[in-house]
Amino acid sequence: MKTRQFEPVDCSRGAPMGRREWRADEPIPFRSVRVFRVRLDSGGYDDGEAYWGIGRPLYCIADDAGLSRRFIRADSRADAIRQSGLAPYMLKRGE
Repeated sequence: MKTRQFEPVDCSRGAPMGRREWRADEPIPFRSVRVFRVRLDSGGYDDGEAYWGIGRPLYCIADDAGLSRRFIRADSRADAIRQSGLAPYMLKRGE
């Protein structure tokens, strides 16, 4: 069984479009940023039932401390990193 990528959303009024993003006001810790592809089902929903639609692959960029999270449509993980402007020292090793 795969681990959930995201917490379930409140769907009492229908699925929300996307998820909330936030950005850190303080420095992000050294080597704490993960960049991963968001798994979407054939209808464009993530595993927590937020709706993203169909299109280019979706990537999440988040730090371990919970200071920053954003989403980017990109053709590859490398493209998502380039678009985000992340410095190599921010990425977790092996990520």
